[in-house]
Amino acid sequence: MLPRSTVTAPCKVLMIALLTGCGATEISAPQPVTPVNTAVVQAEALVRAAGESSGDSAARLLLEAAQIYFDEADYSGARELTNRVQSPASLAAESQLAYALLQAKLAMVSGDSAAAMRWLTGNLTQSMTEDSPNAPEFYTMLGSLHEDNNNLADAINANAMAARQINHPNAAQIVERLWAQLQSLEAEELEQLAASADSYQLLGWIELGRVYRADEFNIRSQLDAIERWQQVWTNHTAAQILPADLASLQSLWDARPRSIALLLPLQQTAGIAIQEGFLSAYYEALAVSREVPIISVYDTSGLLDVEPVYQDAVAAGANLIIGPLNKDLVNQLNSGDRLPVPTLALNYSDSPQIMTGNLFQFGLAP
Repeated sequence: MLPRSTVTAPCKVLMIALLTGCGATEISAPQPVTPVNTAVVQAEALVRAAGESSGDSAARLLLEAAQIYFDEADYSGARELTNRVQSPASLAAESQLAYALLQAKLAMVSGDSAAAMRWLTGNLTQSMTEDSPNAPEFYTMLGSLHEDNNNLADAINANAMAARQINHPNAAQIVERLWAQLQSLEAEELEQLAASADSYQLLGWIELGRVYRADEFNIRSQLDAIERWQQVWTNHTAAQILPADLASLQSLWDARPRSIALLLPLQQTAGIAIQEGFLSAYYEALAVSREVPIISVYDTSGLLDVEPVYQDAVAAGANLIIGPLNKDLVNQLNSGDRLPVPTLALNYSDSPQIMTGNLFQFGLAP
């Protein structure tokens, strides 16, 4: 057997060598990995597949790849692939539509709206119907072009077609745009549009616009009119997707004040006139609906301090206070942090830049 020292010494030398070697070795930093654009990879695969196909199959693959490039904002790549499609007029109807849509979108991003309009209204889109998968995109683009050309009636007609598919991801956005266009029409223009309308969707939108305008200052009447409209136009887009300002009417109605206090100088001509005007509107509303708020009137004539009468109104249950009219009294209300109930003052304070919470100022008096 070898002496212990004979074995131990070489082992120590070996361990020192290993440790020294490990300490001297540089560990390479990990190299950054370039992320792979899976969309582009997919597009390249489609282009390769198109090269192995012919006719309509090849065209569909190229157009699908071109759409991917367009979505990636690679417009030159999208244009190059779209232009590789041969004889688009000989393709199947679906491929013709896809080709025309891509060309129109490429024209729009290039700022050539005239070319975009030619593509959308040319022979390649004659097979487009309200039920086509591309209909929302097609009619939305068409509506935008008509609106840019100040052809509002045509824009509304196109957007009415676009809004027909309620399950489309952009359906609500299309509805809002259409409704805004309808509301921008004067009454005479709306009637002219109605006279030329020939589709269920457009006629329904026009009628909804009419009933909304008929009682635009009476929320209860508007809600009742919209409900009647929905019962008649059961298959209309707006029966499922109401424009936002119509959909919010119920919330506004539910949040309406149940008790209103008027703080007016009833010994002055201005105060009497305001009271008469308010009560006239009140009785008109009462003739339409029994659901009107309770009205209480407080005389502020000659008051130097508005606080007592204001607190009396609050204690009586007012959840909206209108008044006072006197500027000095408005200044008093505008001197605290927050009023207990919403208050519409009928004059401006001397410091309108300082606004007490729940106080709204309306310059009815000089």
